[in-house]
Amino acid sequence: ACATARSAPASCSTRAWRAPTRVPPRTSWSASPRRVGHVPRRAARVSLVTVAAKKDGGLIVRDVEYTPVGAGVTVLERVNLRLPPTGLNLIVGRSGNGKSTLLSLVAGLAEPTGGVITFSDLDPGVHLSAARRLDRVGLVFQFPERHFLGKNMLQELTFGWPQTNESFPERRRLALRLQEALGAVGMADFPLDTPVRSLSGGYKRRLALAIQLVRDPYVLCLDEPLAGLDWMARAEVTKLLANLRRERAVVVVSHDVEEIAPVADRAWRMGPGGVMRPELELAQGAARAFGDAASEFSGF
Repeated sequence: ACATARSAPASCSTRAWRAPTRVPPRTSWSASPRRVGHVPRRAARVSLVTVAAKKDGGLIVRDVEYTPVGAGVTVLERVNLRLPPTGLNLIVGRSGNGKSTLLSLVAGLAEPTGGVITFSDLDPGVHLSAARRLDRVGLVFQFPERHFLGKNMLQELTFGWPQTNESFPERRRLALRLQEALGAVGMADFPLDTPVRSLSGGYKRRLALAIQLVRDPYVLCLDEPLAGLDWMARAEVTKLLANLRRERAVVVVSHDVEEIAPVADRAWRMGPGGVMRPELELAQGAARAFGDAASEFSGF
């Protein structure tokens, strides 16, 4: 076992936790070995490329079906979807067509009754277990602030982290990942002991995104990310999603077509039973809205 934080030999093994086993190179700043959540003030200046790199595997959903236990109605029937490793993917459709159900299946919160959910960097014919999907997919629920459990930001961000004393390199890697997640959502300057209840609605939504980004998922799924926000917070979250899509695949289920469509790279309309029909193709950086077609989605 590692004796001390600074004297640990390079060959000393550490327990990996939902992240690449590669340890970031040493930097000039020092972190306290007393707790995982400590983030040095100079951490924001450190290059974080080694913490979260672009993903190589794109999501594959093939012939997925879902019938709830005890229900005689099939919610999703032969759903097919293939996503590249990066980009913002918008799914629209009437309420009750199964959009949120599809996100739950992809994220490993439910098991499909048929079909395959996997990634392009894995065996395309083997369905991933719920545990492995949970490891690769982050899901932000509609009104995620209702699901907060911690009293402050640190408790929320580190919920589920290892509770035992980790070696210094492992604590440093986790602290770097935490700092990167906060920086990605524009909250790097917030003290980690900031009470969650003191945050505005927009920043609570940002914190919910950071909680998932700390896990460094391949795919980030969001269910109605603009719901309940004022116009300024909606614009800020939309801009944030546009930035996040450069590093990973982002899947958004939303009725707010006019706001999210301009930053989407591709979009689908889900019909009854989960039938997916391409609705929109956008080149990166294009700002083309649906135009007259937007009225077709009003009330969805």
